[in-house]
Amino acid sequence: MKTSDRLRVLVVEDSNTALADIVTKLSKIVSRSNIHTAKSYEEAVQLLGQHEFDMAFVDLQMPHKTGMDLIVDEIQKNPQTKNLPVVVTTGIEPDSIVTFTLKPYTHRYLFKPVKQAELEEAILSIST
Repeated sequence: MKTSDRLRVLVVEDSNTALADIVTKLSKIVSRSNIHTAKSYEEAVQLLGQHEFDMAFVDLQMPHKTGMDLIVDEIQKNPQTKNLPVVVTTGIEPDSIVTFTLKPYTHRYLFKPVKQAELEEAILSIST
């Protein structure tokens, strides 16, 4: 199922296994050349400054600065990325205080391991 070869996606994930899983699944929907990956907050900030994205998948639990830091301190405070749809990918419980706190800033949550159908649904919901 290819929905858009032009959709530009950022994936922020510090786990090699989870990153490979998400990219593999995304590649069935989005052109691989339009999927950019970052393994840390710092790499994500750099990519956000260099490219325009249509959507971001952000892991919450990362060393040093977290996905929550990235969403609140960088994406939401930057006029160029403020309206970027953010999909949180996490292993944190759906009813945790963190997921509740981030709800206004996120498009949706996908719980790891991310399912192909949920990923496709998330992309379709922003590209229609």
